[in-house]
Amino acid sequence: MKFAEFLAEIHKRAGVLPPSSVNPLQEIMRRIWHAPYTPENKALRKIAAAVSRRSDNIEQDEIGLLGKEAVGLVHALIERRITHPC
Repeated sequence: MKFAEFLAEIHKRAGVLPPSSVNPLQEIMRRIWHAPYTPENKALRKIAAAVSRRSDNIEQDEIGLLGKEAVGLVHALIERRITHPC
């Protein structure tokens, strides 16, 4: 999936956004640390890495594994990467 298509899909699915005081990358890593082998967290780890690299290596199926809270974290991570690219 192209990165632009991925962004549009995440934006469309994002419903529950974390408070602005939450660091989305830290929260994603905390979730993965607590349960690294769940299908959702495996997908979340891969997607977060792809967002960090602005990679096109994201499958539609992986996005489908994410729950609303995880999609919100990815959306917040994308927003943070856009506003603070370093």
